[in-house]
Amino acid sequence: MNRGVALSHIGVNSLVDVLLPIPPLAEQKRIVSQIEALFAEVDKIDKDSADLESALTLAKQKVLDLAIRGKLVPQNPDDEPASELLKRIKAEKDALVKAGKIKKDKHESFIFKGDDNCYYEQLNGKTVDITTEIPFGLPESWHWCRLRSLGQIVGGGTPSTANQMFWNGSIPWLSPADLTGYTGMYITHGKKNITEEGLEKSSAVLMPAGSVLYSSRAPIGYVIISKNSISTNQGFKSLVPAIVGMSEFYYFALKARTADIKQRATGTTFKEISGNEFGDTIVPLPPIAEQQRIVQAIMQYNSILEAISE
Repeated sequence: MNRGVALSHIGVNSLVDVLLPIPPLAEQKRIVSQIEALFAEVDKIDKDSADLESALTLAKQKVLDLAIRGKLVPQNPDDEPASELLKRIKAEKDALVKAGKIKKDKHESFIFKGDDNCYYEQLNGKTVDITTEIPFGLPESWHWCRLRSLGQIVGGGTPSTANQMFWNGSIPWLSPADLTGYTGMYITHGKKNITEEGLEKSSAVLMPAGSVLYSSRAPIGYVIISKNSISTNQGFKSLVPAIVGMSEFYYFALKARTADIKQRATGTTFKEISGNEFGDTIVPLPPIAEQQRIVQAIMQYNSILEAISE
């Protein structure tokens, strides 16, 4: 019955010839009433589903918030306190500097709580009151520190796309676009690889397994842990922890601190967090044994919440 080339249409004569069922008027009204009731139920289900997804998202955020405040799992007095862990981290970083593997961080600082219950930071021989920067209290066995104090903050780079010798090599290379829709905690590679020459002739850096990769622009806030050696473009600022076993906790901690990181981002076309600002992010440092208990608890809660969502 359809006619026309550029635009399909139906003629009046064809339309009037269409056969339609005609129930009794009373039944028509009952049918309409039933359809309206069913549509109302569908709308309610859609709204309930949206409300449930919103509630589950808020629940996951609450779990992260409790986790970084030291309220998700109980503290164990037998754990090595974070103050000792921080000393081990510093010793490891100093050893790497001495071996020429990393550069000495000129912004290395130490945060402590004074007898007046205010928080202070020692940096380059100066002590400054940073109480207003401290977002909440922590358990006695925990410690506040700058993100850079936990290891090395690493940027990324892109080899010239005009030189084919830089591409299709064996070194995994990530851009933030590789993480669009990605829901895993770990990653092994992106869509592109670069060569050794591409690595050497660009500002890209080969980072070890366990590096916590954080997208610093377009958008800010994708977090992933590398399962193997990997490099990234300049859209990432990454943490290479000095001590093995901290990657998973800081994967979650950076998710929880992303709102703060975004507030400190700058830019006109799009917001970006610089390497220095990323390294300045204040994060809690729990004992490493408690970090692992927290990670296990978060994953258990998230598994339950995802099951409810499904």
